[in-house]
Amino acid sequence: MKRLCLVLSAGVLLLSSCHKDIWDKLNDHEERIAKLEIFCNQLNTNINSLKSIVDVLNTKDCVEDVDPVMENGTLVGYRISFTKHNPITIYNGKDGRDGADGHTPVVGIKQDTDGSWYWTL
Repeated sequence: MKRLCLVLSAGVLLLSSCHKDIWDKLNDHEERIAKLEIFCNQLNTNINSLKSIVDVLNTKDCVEDVDPVMENGTLVGYRISFTKHNPITIYNGKDGRDGADGHTPVVGIKQDTDGSWYWTL
Protein backbone atom coordinates (compact mmCIF):
# COMPACT_ATOMS: atom_id res chain seq x y z
CA MET A 1 0.00 0.00 0.00
CA LYS A 2 2.87 2.36 0.78
CA ARG A 3 4.33 1.67 -2.64
CA LEU A 4 1.03 2.46 -4.34
CA CYS A 5 0.80 5.77 -2.46
CA LEU A 6 4.41 6.55 -3.36
CA VAL A 7 3.81 5.80 -7.06
CA LEU A 8 0.61 7.87 -7.10
CA SER A 9 2.34 10.77 -5.34
CA ALA A 10 5.20 10.66 -7.83
CA GLY A 11 2.70 10.61 -10.70
CA VAL A 12 0.82 13.60 -9.35
CA LEU A 13 4.08 15.53 -8.91
CA LEU A 14 5.18 14.64 -12.43
CA LEU A 15 1.85 15.68 -13.98
CA SER A 16 1.63 18.90 -11.99
CA SER A 17 5.16 19.90 -12.99
CA CYS A 18 4.38 19.71 -16.73
CA HIS A 19 0.83 20.96 -16.37
CA LYS A 20 1.69 24.52 -17.55
CA ASP A 21 3.59 23.23 -20.59
CA ILE A 22 0.66 21.07 -21.64
CA TRP A 23 -1.80 23.96 -21.34
CA ASP A 24 0.54 26.30 -23.23
CA LYS A 25 0.70 23.80 -26.09
CA LEU A 26 -3.08 23.35 -26.07
CA ASN A 27 -3.60 27.10 -26.17
CA ASP A 28 -1.15 27.35 -29.07
CA HIS A 29 -3.18 24.77 -31.00
CA GLU A 30 -6.41 26.66 -30.37
CA GLU A 31 -4.87 29.81 -31.83
CA ARG A 32 -3.58 27.90 -34.86
CA ILE A 33 -6.97 26.26 -35.40
CA ALA A 34 -8.69 29.65 -35.21
CA LYS A 35 -6.30 31.02 -37.85
CA LEU A 36 -6.94 27.97 -40.05
CA GLU A 37 -10.70 28.48 -39.75
CA ILE A 38 -10.34 32.12 -40.86
CA PHE A 39 -8.14 31.04 -43.78
CA CYS A 40 -10.64 28.34 -44.84
CA ASN A 41 -13.51 30.83 -44.74
CA GLN A 42 -11.56 33.27 -46.92
CA LEU A 43 -10.61 30.47 -49.31
CA ASN A 44 -14.24 29.35 -49.61
CA THR A 45 -15.27 32.96 -50.24
CA ASN A 46 -12.68 33.22 -53.03
CA ILE A 47 -13.85 29.97 -54.64
CA ASN A 48 -17.51 31.06 -54.54
CA SER A 49 -16.47 34.45 -55.94
CA LEU A 50 -14.69 32.78 -58.86
CA LYS A 51 -17.86 30.81 -59.61
CA SER A 52 -19.83 34.05 -59.56
CA ILE A 53 -17.36 35.59 -62.01
CA VAL A 54 -18.08 32.73 -64.43
CA ASP A 55 -21.82 33.44 -64.07
CA VAL A 56 -21.13 37.14 -64.69
CA LEU A 57 -19.23 36.28 -67.87
CA ASN A 58 -22.01 34.01 -69.11
CA THR A 59 -24.66 36.72 -68.65
CA LYS A 60 -22.47 39.55 -69.92
CA ASP A 61 -22.89 41.47 -66.65
CA CYS A 62 -20.79 44.57 -65.90
CA VAL A 63 -18.70 45.66 -62.93
CA GLU A 64 -20.41 48.54 -61.20
CA ASP A 65 -18.01 49.28 -58.33
CA VAL A 66 -14.85 48.00 -56.61
CA ASP A 67 -14.38 48.76 -52.92
CA PRO A 68 -11.39 47.88 -50.72
CA VAL A 69 -12.03 45.53 -47.79
CA MET A 70 -10.16 46.67 -44.68
CA GLU A 71 -9.53 44.81 -41.40
CA ASN A 72 -7.79 46.64 -38.56
CA GLY A 73 -6.53 49.28 -40.97
CA THR A 74 -5.02 46.72 -43.39
CA LEU A 75 -6.22 46.08 -46.93
CA VAL A 76 -7.27 42.40 -47.04
CA GLY A 77 -9.19 42.25 -50.31
CA TYR A 78 -11.79 43.85 -52.57
CA ARG A 79 -15.58 43.81 -52.83
CA ILE A 80 -16.75 43.84 -56.45
CA SER A 81 -20.31 44.94 -57.25
CA PHE A 82 -22.07 44.06 -60.51
CA THR A 83 -25.12 45.55 -62.21
CA LYS A 84 -27.13 42.28 -62.23
CA HIS A 85 -25.40 39.88 -59.81
CA ASN A 86 -24.76 39.97 -56.07
CA PRO A 87 -21.45 41.52 -54.98
CA ILE A 88 -18.46 39.24 -54.39
CA THR A 89 -15.42 39.56 -52.12
CA ILE A 90 -11.94 38.51 -53.19
CA TYR A 91 -9.31 38.26 -50.42
CA ASN A 92 -5.62 38.97 -50.98
CA GLY A 93 -3.30 35.98 -51.12
CA LYS A 94 0.16 35.67 -49.65
CA ASP A 95 3.49 35.00 -51.28
CA GLY A 96 5.88 32.35 -50.02
CA ARG A 97 7.69 32.08 -46.70
CA ASP A 98 9.53 35.37 -47.01
CA GLY A 99 7.30 36.91 -49.64
CA ALA A 100 9.71 36.42 -52.52
CA ASP A 101 10.15 32.68 -53.07
CA GLY A 102 6.52 31.62 -53.13
CA HIS A 103 4.96 29.89 -56.09
CA THR A 104 1.34 30.78 -56.67
CA PRO A 105 -0.39 29.02 -59.55
CA VAL A 106 -2.21 31.23 -62.00
CA VAL A 107 -5.82 30.05 -61.98
CA GLY A 108 -8.14 31.34 -64.64
CA ILE A 109 -11.09 30.45 -66.80
CA LYS A 110 -11.44 29.99 -70.53
CA GLN A 111 -14.42 29.40 -72.77
CA ASP A 112 -14.01 26.29 -74.93
CA THR A 113 -15.39 25.74 -78.43
CA ASP A 114 -18.41 23.97 -76.91
CA GLY A 115 -19.43 27.24 -75.23
CA SER A 116 -18.72 25.99 -71.68
CA TRP A 117 -16.31 27.73 -69.33
CA TYR A 118 -13.45 25.68 -67.82
CA TRP A 119 -10.85 26.29 -65.12
CA THR A 120 -7.31 26.78 -66.40
CA LEU A 121 -4.04 26.37 -64.58
